[in-house]
Amino acid sequence: MEFLRSHGGNEAKVDSIEDSRLTEYMMKHHPRWYEIVEKYGSPIDIINYQKEEVVSNIKSTSVSVFLVSKLASCEGKVLKKKLLPSMTIDKLKSLCCKLFKADMLSISLTFKDEAQETFYEMDDNLRQLSFYSI
Repeated sequence: MEFLRSHGGNEAKVDSIEDSRLTEYMMKHHPRWYEIVEKYGSPIDIINYQKEEVVSNIKSTSVSVFLVSKLASCEGKVLKKKLLPSMTIDKLKSLCCKLFKADMLSISLTFKDEAQETFYEMDDNLRQLSFYSI
């Protein structure tokens, strides 16, 4: 929604390009307006499209991951966590150390691809989770 300010100082809400007040104002002050709109498109539609497009937030970009412990102290313990794809393997190992009360050196991470039922070793601490298509 855009506002059109006339010379009298009044603001009028304009929802579409066919508004009669907009037509009158533009023909009087900007006679080539409709020629430009016909060539490049309505700026009102473009602004509304851009407002709808920007809905990206942390919740929509995070992924749900099941962490399963294979350590002797808590074997079979399963935790579901929402993680960002930009998280590094080193940070995930640190998180697992806190959650499963384990030593950082004893942790090795593997990723199970549910579609192919294959396991991938996650041994490079500098890689992000997105590298493994998580």
